[in-house]
Amino acid sequence: MADYSNLVRGGGVSSPQRRTSGGKGWKTLLTFAALCALLTFAVWKVWFSGGSEESASNPPAGLAENPGDDARKGNGNNATSGKQANHKKPKDFRQRNAVNAMAAKLCGKAAKALAEEDYVTARDAAEAALKSGVSKKSRQWLEIVDILGKANTGILNTDVPAPEKVAYTIKGGDNLISIAKRFGSTVAAIQKSNGLDPANQTIYPGKTLRILTAKWRVEISKREFRLYLYNGDRLFKVYTVGVGRQGRTPSGTFKIAGKTIEPQWYSNGKTIPYGDKRNVLGTRWMALKPTKGTDTNFRGYGIHGTWQPESVGTQCSNGCIRMRNKEVEELFSILPYGTEIVIKD
Repeated sequence: MADYSNLVRGGGVSSPQRRTSGGKGWKTLLTFAALCALLTFAVWKVWFSGGSEESASNPPAGLAENPGDDARKGNGNNATSGKQANHKKPKDFRQRNAVNAMAAKLCGKAAKALAEEDYVTARDAAEAALKSGVSKKSRQWLEIVDILGKANTGILNTDVPAPEKVAYTIKGGDNLISIAKRFGSTVAAIQKSNGLDPANQTIYPGKTLRILTAKWRVEISKREFRLYLYNGDRLFKVYTVGVGRQGRTPSGTFKIAGKTIEPQWYSNGKTIPYGDKRNVLGTRWMALKPTKGTDTNFRGYGIHGTWQPESVGTQCSNGCIRMRNKEVEELFSILPYGTEIVIKD
């Protein structure tokens, strides 16, 4: 009678040859198991590689800096484009982090120098931070610009030496008005930076003045509610401003044609004196005149202060550029007659 017990052990029909063959049945079983494992691995690889390419063509939200990238649009029509998008986004993310880290380091250096009243070092570090590529929409950019403005006004308003300053020795026949015009400055700026009495324009030959040489220009962004003050191509300071309601502020190129301290306001044929609560002009007024092809009918516009500082940063005026009184006073002392003012949408 045949011995079927070996079937239970997985070996097949028992025979003398089978029992003495050294376990060929086990070898067959092991071979079969290995083939099954290889087949399973191949199926797994094909399945999951397909899944990874699908995820590559749809990267996690927030990684893509440019919304026009194919990955953000969902245009990864093949596996290759999907992989390229997936590789590119982490790289952009790392680059952005590197930029932010560099800007933060430079910003820290600038802040430290500003606290020590080392205005030139603070200014240079802040400029380098802006050039690092930090996003203009970030809080970090605003912090850097704030430090830059304070450093630059520190240079302007003190006698600290700086590369953009000249040492001028007063000669016979000089006066502050002619000196200011020669160097693109104002009488008020020269007086303040040299510790002179603002109520007395008397000067004496032989005295040396430190004067910041400047080519001032202004750009105003209505959309951003910002006024950008430049010395040549270098950003000097940024101010928040108010603009006209319902698009009443005109765009174009203008120049400063008039400057008034404690201005009167002319409205509906009436003269409203400075100090009257109905006078909306604040403490300073700078009249704007159209130039370079801008419509000459744009008259009566200007940059002025306000008694309602909470309105700055909004569409609040009848068309003029509105600033906080303290800030318009500072700008008034910096900008000479004829300064170019470009107003953009």
